[in-house]
Amino acid sequence: MRLMIIIGLAVLVAIVIYILVHHEITKHATLIVRSAAQKSTDAAMQACLPVLAKQQLVQNNELNFSQSQTVADVWGRGVMAFEYALVVQHVSPDELQRLAHVLDDELQRYGEAKQIERVQSASKAFVVTDIWLFENKLHFDIAYLMNDATYEYVKDLKKIG
Repeated sequence: MRLMIIIGLAVLVAIVIYILVHHEITKHATLIVRSAAQKSTDAAMQACLPVLAKQQLVQNNELNFSQSQTVADVWGRGVMAFEYALVVQHVSPDELQRLAHVLDDELQRYGEAKQIERVQSASKAFVVTDIWLFENKLHFDIAYLMNDATYEYVKDLKKIG
């Protein structure tokens, strides 16, 4: 009887260790993929933001953004969406939809020109999912449609938006 309890505990400990190791490996792999996706999205934003100044929607000196932030952790693993913020002086709430449209179009052109990989069901690699003004900062959420989780995230946002 004692041997059975020891074997049962050993099996239980082995299962717990397996689950913990598997979780850490998966988490590490997700962080590596997210970091690469963030770098690709940052590069796309650096290349595409000047179109906003060309169309006189923002000033040239307002095109710098600080470190992008992950925005979709709440939505689940593997969602590659990032927030960008620009300090702006003369952008009104009435211009937000035009800004989003112009940036979205430029990101699509960038993705096509650079042949950025995306999920097969997506028509483009990057999409502006949200835009807002807060305390003289223009915020953009950009999704990189590199996987099904992000594609489904964008579909869900469209349903609730």
